[in-house]
Amino acid sequence: MMRTSCAGMLRGVYGPGLSWGRPRRVWRRFAAGAPRGVSPCGDLLRLRGPVWRVGWHARGVCGIDLNNLGRSRTPPWSQVAEAAAGRWGVVSRAQLRAGGVALATVDYWVRAGRLRVVHRGVYAVGGAVLPREGRWLAAVLACGEGAVLSHLSAAVHWNLLNYDARQPEVTAPASRQGVPGIRLHRSRSLDAQDTTGHQGIRITTVHRTLLDIAADAPDHHLERALAQAERLQLYDHRAVEDVIARANGHRGTARLAHAIRSDPQFTRSELEARMRKLVRKHALPQPRFNDTLDAPGPPTPRGRLLLPDA
Repeated sequence: MMRTSCAGMLRGVYGPGLSWGRPRRVWRRFAAGAPRGVSPCGDLLRLRGPVWRVGWHARGVCGIDLNNLGRSRTPPWSQVAEAAAGRWGVVSRAQLRAGGVALATVDYWVRAGRLRVVHRGVYAVGGAVLPREGRWLAAVLACGEGAVLSHLSAAVHWNLLNYDARQPEVTAPASRQGVPGIRLHRSRSLDAQDTTGHQGIRITTVHRTLLDIAADAPDHHLERALAQAERLQLYDHRAVEDVIARANGHRGTARLAHAIRSDPQFTRSELEARMRKLVRKHALPQPRFNDTLDAPGPPTPRGRLLLPDA
């Protein structure tokens, strides 16, 4: 087999009538940017047309776009990993591209195990198991622009409830296609003022979240979420009324409107919530949960369940 040097390959592309100065400069710049441990010579190179016009690839390594040499450089992996650490270990293909990473480089990192595919176009950096927040963020990114965490997943992220849905719940524009492993709610009426950011994740506001869970959650879960929102000082009665007024026939409007008429009581456990449901079912006198006892001396004692006087 005849062996062809890299310099000879470049000379063949440029043609015998051209100066050797430019091919040498291009080769030096390519060799300097080759991945560590990978030889830029030999049959690893597959040239596709004039080298100064098109990108070309080294087999088994990331693609090198000669058009970008000298003008921009791919951020090193350590930079990408550091940035993703502040985003729950998740990054999207679009974010990498916007950050200056070539798509061929992204594909190489996936093959090398540096990026693990969570959803199409969304990756876990380093291949580690994602925390719950990372799975939520990955679901939002997978559903595209305008998507937000919602319903039970949003309620858990706001710390209104302590149990989560089997799949991340996301609300997106009505035209959006479904994504495997994500429970997608398509909405034509999600107002921009009903969305916000919380701990780096796009999410429905607390009051819109209460409306969403009112459509499906059991009564005692809705009451617990309302009480928890008030306890965390996240509840605004006027804001809830505004959300209901803008809901445009949302299935949760009637239940939420009924629930906010009474003063919600904070329950610390599922047992207390079930007790409250049992009392209501049998029309018994309403007890008070986790209320302050009228007793001398600090600290002020609290009763888990205070029954009314007979």
